[in-house]
Amino acid sequence: MRPVLRTSAALGIAVLAIATLAVIPNAASSSDVVLERGSCNISGKETDLGASYVTSVKARNTSCGKALKLVKAYHGCRKDNGGANGHCDKVDGYKCDEKRESAPAQYYAKAKCEKGGKKVIQTYQQNT
Repeated sequence: MRPVLRTSAALGIAVLAIATLAVIPNAASSSDVVLERGSCNISGKETDLGASYVTSVKARNTSCGKALKLVKAYHGCRKDNGGANGHCDKVDGYKCDEKRESAPAQYYAKAKCEKGGKKVIQTYQQNT
């Protein structure tokens, strides 16, 4: 009976390991994984990416780590070109555009930056 017990335990561990690995690519939290298309986990980083508050980052054909670096560079460029209300058309070789909706003391924006088949889309709030 011992060989069967060892085989069952080994099989159980293997199934658990495979199930765990199957979940990791969908999490999009690893900064090195190149996403065909997906959302990046910015939990805890919303106020550290250059705008008052970044609400979402999506990446296509690039990693979340590179997408977050681009978001930070985008906001640096935007602030270098007019402060809180500044614009940035190009950063790190990416062509960028954005659409804004204004409120009395802030605005909400969706910015898209593209280079080749790579795309980074972010939404953010900026206090003015």
